[in-house]
Amino acid sequence: MNFGALLRLTEQPVCTAWINGEINEGSLEKLPPFRGSLVVLLPTTEILLSSIKLPIKQTQRIRQAVPYALEENLADDVENLHFALGQRDKAGNQAVAVISHRFMQSILQRLKNAGLQVHSLLPDVLAVPYPPNGWGILYLGGLALVRTGAHSGFAIEQAQLPEWCQLALNDKSLTKPETIDLYSHDSGTELLQGLATQGIEIHLQQQEQGAIALLAETLKKPPKAASLPLNLIQTPYQQRDLLQALWKPWRLTAGLLVLWLALWLGLAWQENQQLQQQKISLKQQINALYRETFPKARKIVNPKVQMERALNQLKQQNRKGKQDEGLLQLLLSSHIALLQTPKFYLKKLDYQKNTLHLDFELASLQDLESLKQKLKNAGLQVSTQSASSQDHKAKVRLKIQKNKKHYDSLHFPVDSLEAKTSLW
Repeated sequence: MNFGALLRLTEQPVCTAWINGEINEGSLEKLPPFRGSLVVLLPTTEILLSSIKLPIKQTQRIRQAVPYALEENLADDVENLHFALGQRDKAGNQAVAVISHRFMQSILQRLKNAGLQVHSLLPDVLAVPYPPNGWGILYLGGLALVRTGAHSGFAIEQAQLPEWCQLALNDKSLTKPETIDLYSHDSGTELLQGLATQGIEIHLQQQEQGAIALLAETLKKPPKAASLPLNLIQTPYQQRDLLQALWKPWRLTAGLLVLWLALWLGLAWQENQQLQQQKISLKQQINALYRETFPKARKIVNPKVQMERALNQLKQQNRKGKQDEGLLQLLLSSHIALLQTPKFYLKKLDYQKNTLHLDFELASLQDLESLKQKLKNAGLQVSTQSASSQDHKAKVRLKIQKNKKHYDSLHFPVDSLEAKTSLW
């Protein structure tokens, strides 16, 4: 199998790693960077490797049956244990690895805290090289890792190994190995002497680069179909299973959220339909109002623009009308005083910028002062532009404006408009 780094991880804070062809020891957080997948070896002392023959072929059904088939051989309740399935041999024996959930979860949490994503979790004994029809034994940290097959093996204290080997070889139910490859820094004299009488050929192999390097080299060799690694990362610890476990408590909330979203979309659609109907109704009302306001209009293309254009025209007409209204108000305010003036003869009238200019003749200049006083009493502002006396007549030019303080309160009867015709 291909990988970028190999770790052997125990409950101790320090781990041994094989990274980029070099051996490293330290905490998970201080490992050197590497490329590729991460493989972690777990101590076989925490794992039970077993096999069982079941008349079932479906993987899902095997996974359900294995815990209860092995229950009598387990010291803990099956609910507290994780069962990982290995390969099934030609005889129908299903390889199984059993490990506690507590230990699995603690290992995965440590890796997660260190920011490491693991690809495979393997029992360390299944990385020990072994000969065909024989066993492989590796001395590691005071333990002896004994691999007895593709998916079988165990770990025992190194001092107890010779005694255990004698007991195992005397057991008629176990297949006697033809050879044993022993990987040790010492000669393993005691074990060699104990097995010599059994007719087993023992090959003493030296560890030149250390145990972790030997395990890495073994795993990197292309495996046979019957000896594929027994990966402990299986249901429920596979990535999709972890996601499902995280998703499960939120399913009800997500369902309610989807229901609320569907309801909101439905209400939004209904509201949009209502707004569309209101838009159509308002458009019809606008067109009707436009035709009512401008009955001569033939075609309605853009009611807003057409309405604004028509209103601007009305405003212009209104401004012109206001100018005419200003002249009329000045005439209404001044006509009585002018009519009461004897021998008043109007020669010229000019109206600009709310100001009325009158050119007229009077009998005398004395009548001018009386006329000005009457105009002021009528709420007008009066100023003499010019005044002269010639041929017993007074020629006068007056400037007349409305008095803002009094003008708005003045009202004139409509019938008095008839009198203005006598001014001309």
